[in-house]
Amino acid sequence: MFGGGGGARARKVVAKKPVKRAAKKVVKRSVSRPDAGEGIEVDGYLAKSTAELFTPENRVPAAVGAFFVVGQLSQPFVVGLERLGLIKLPPLNALTSIANAAMEAEIEAGGIPKVMGTAWVQGFYRDLIGQYNAAPDGFLQAYCDDAAHAAWCTADTVVAALQAASQ
Repeated sequence: MFGGGGGARARKVVAKKPVKRAAKKVVKRSVSRPDAGEGIEVDGYLAKSTAELFTPENRVPAAVGAFFVVGQLSQPFVVGLERLGLIKLPPLNALTSIANAAMEAEIEAGGIPKVMGTAWVQGFYRDLIGQYNAAPDGFLQAYCDDAAHAAWCTADTVVAALQAASQ
């Protein structure tokens, strides 16, 4: 219509040349130990790094793994020692309930911001366990009989621990 030329035009098709892709280059390196005659053949940089992690000279993976295994097995070990009567653990569930109730009361009173509650309660819990370890006999009863702490001792776990201690 306006501007002239309308109609179908044929486009000239140009054939594209295929792009050659470089073949994947495999780099083989040998990681060897000074005390061994043969090295470990690895393929690429990451494999070399991984192979070096597990050489006897590098004890980091073994130390990290041992740390995690000990961490996982320490709680059942300690519970087993308590059941055998070799040690006496504090009433951790009751102390946790007391610490959580104290945190909630402190947040409601405006003593600490809500986002700092976890950090505050961890310190409180640590102090509570320290007080228990200083005088374990009758600690829970004496702590809950104190008027300042009575409101924190209403959880079922605390009541159950108090009942078990009184028997």
